[in-house]
Amino acid sequence: MKIIGITDIHGDMNAIKKISEEIVSADLVLIAGDITHFGTAGDAEKIIAEFMNLNSSILTVPGNCDDKSVAGYLESLGISTDRKTITIKSLNLTILGMGGSVSTPVRTPNTSSEEEYMSFLEKTETLPDILLIHQPPYNTAADMVMGLKHVGSPAVRSFIDRSQPSLCLCGHIHESSGSAIYGKTLVVNPGPFKNGFYSVLTTDETGSYVVRLLRA
Repeated sequence: MKIIGITDIHGDMNAIKKISEEIVSADLVLIAGDITHFGTAGDAEKIIAEFMNLNSSILTVPGNCDDKSVAGYLESLGISTDRKTITIKSLNLTILGMGGSVSTPVRTPNTSSEEEYMSFLEKTETLPDILLIHQPPYNTAADMVMGLKHVGSPAVRSFIDRSQPSLCLCGHIHESSGSAIYGKTLVVNPGPFKNGFYSVLTTDETGSYVVRLLRA
């Protein structure tokens, strides 16, 4: 299986032509939010259309810089996993998603409290194979600002430690592109696609994910 993991597009699609063959050949494309840069559904429609022209197997969540109309548009297409679980039978995958982020120093249109993250994740009964979430888990390779401070969500980290999905694809913290394994969970922040960063995830003979962090 081959998955393309992308996050933090922020309306800049310059890199897509450079990786079009990778996208076409993927079994699944996952987009972990911030599709637009404080944009609307109309902005998101143009971006998603470019991906879907290459590969119709896409799932996504909105980011903190995507307003409510973006979230509604993704939902109308049937490609949003925001606050719900989707099963792809053909790939034998169950994917749980949650969009937005916790509050940020700069006001953004799609944020939730740490308590809201905890409430949603604790109520989740189905254990997913993949957690697709914009907000990275706390104290991981994916959530460090300027190499100095971990700013991820403790609730997301607690869910990962408890549920152990095979993969957590996240974003939000642009300077914290990286990956690491926590228990049985591979946590990946590809880095911002607006700067050409993306990830390619494949499965090995044991079914575990192997990640390549790349730049177009």
